[in-house]
Amino acid sequence: MQTLNFKLLVFLLVVFLEPQLLLPQNCPNDLGNEDGSVNLSAGNANNWSGTSIVTGVSGAAETNGSPCALKLEQTAGSGNTYNRWTIPVQLQMNNNEILEGDTVEFSIDANGLSGNARVMVETEAGTRLVDKTFGQGNGWETYTQSFTVPNDGSALFLIWFFPNVGSTNAGASLFDNLIVRDMNGGTGGASMWSETAAGNDIYYETGNVGIGTQSIGDWQLAVGGKIRAEEIKVETGWADYVFEEDYPLPTLQEVEKHIAEKGHLINIPSADEVEANGIELGEMNKLLLEKIEELTLYIIAADKKATELQKVNEDLIRQQRKTNDRIQDLEKRLKN
Repeated sequence: MQTLNFKLLVFLLVVFLEPQLLLPQNCPNDLGNEDGSVNLSAGNANNWSGTSIVTGVSGAAETNGSPCALKLEQTAGSGNTYNRWTIPVQLQMNNNEILEGDTVEFSIDANGLSGNARVMVETEAGTRLVDKTFGQGNGWETYTQSFTVPNDGSALFLIWFFPNVGSTNAGASLFDNLIVRDMNGGTGGASMWSETAAGNDIYYETGNVGIGTQSIGDWQLAVGGKIRAEEIKVETGWADYVFEEDYPLPTLQEVEKHIAEKGHLINIPSADEVEANGIELGEMNKLLLEKIEELTLYIIAADKKATELQKVNEDLIRQQRKTNDRIQDLEKRLKN
């Protein structure tokens, strides 16, 4: 009996202290912004053809770590292959301070359960800012992108959530952890930048940075322009492996053949490759040093051959002198 009462007490404590673990949340049929710097207008299904099922869900199997997520379902036989849930974001209205030219960070989690999930952001004038297809059956995926609000006369931009894009069949998708953050101020949202303890440096740990470009890709820093600096330190591997005994130094004949066939040195990218992909500074410096060290080995080998030939030539000269001396001696004897 005492054991039963103890278990009951523990159960009641868990229920009252951690209700979110046991009781379902009362989730709205919409998706809110996880960041306070931008206020979102209510979502709507104005561009939906056929039946739309919009549900706020809170089960652990249907969210990606937050209390509430949004579930969109498209019924079979829909007359539109681009049914979408729309959330408007107004510029300089609804307590937003977003201006044309501001940088906005956008992030969303999506899970195509039985539909082809897709998320797009577009201004009301039709300028595409974000376009990410998550697909179907891939589980939860997170997509983050920064964009600059264009000067195209729009008073707002629209966030579109597609449950089964490109199909009129039934399909459902989940969306969670929406973040729309004004990186140029806003009305109280937390900054993405943090200060060091000393307060004289700032750092950024949660994503990548683009300067003058939105095409950041997987680079931690992408710059669409020129960089000026007094010194750049690149930490990379080096090419001293060339001096190891088992290094396969190509012969000059092999180098000549490669140049004739490929038009560039061995292990060095071609002009077309550099034009298409650029170069990695650290890797290219290593490869250039590799060529310098190979040239050094060729020069050392050539110097040894030259030294040997010089010795052979000196020996031949000495022998020739001895031969001349003998000839002169014979000629003197014959005259006498």
